[in-house]
Amino acid sequence: MAENTKTNNDNLIIQSYPDIPSSKQLSTNGYVGQPNKYTCGPTSAHNLLLTLGKNVSIDTLSNELGTTQDVTPFDTNRWSNVLNGHIGRSWYVGMWSPNIDSLWTAFVGDIIDGYPLILDTHISSSTAILPGYEGDPNINVWHYVTGVGYSGYYNAMHYVTYFDPNVFRQGAYGLHTVEVSVMQAAVRDRGIIY
Repeated sequence: MAENTKTNNDNLIIQSYPDIPSSKQLSTNGYVGQPNKYTCGPTSAHNLLLTLGKNVSIDTLSNELGTTQDVTPFDTNRWSNVLNGHIGRSWYVGMWSPNIDSLWTAFVGDIIDGYPLILDTHISSSTAILPGYEGDPNINVWHYVTGVGYSGYYNAMHYVTYFDPNVFRQGAYGLHTVEVSVMQAAVRDRGIIY
């Protein structure tokens, strides 16, 4: 088991990892697509909690996260409190605008310990285009996904795996793997809950 120290000022310090696997992916058994176009946040939270053995309804999470038909706010305290309340321990904290090293460290640390992440992405031609969002030069989407894996720990290229709940866009729904630099570009305008 890895030893992590997370602080509320958005720092993650990995103190010791004796045997880091080159890659690891958490189970996405039971993961679902979002029931409408504005519940990607609570659906991603629902899917995250399934991995941790908690089945909390998307409607409950929508209420708790303050989801409206326009947005699920990226309020790091609220997100952390909601997720921690459902798992019964203090684990999740928020990080705005992670750099590549911070994002990679958060992925590796959380996935090794069995905890998925929430990623608040901005998909656009000026940030990053994630799988399923190609081919639209005017794309400008704020979208939550669930981080579930990493690969290439001992390689020069590092990759992260996430689950996209968007069933409304062909090619977006499901598991995808991208270079960590691509995901960092997608979350740099917002952040992560890890």
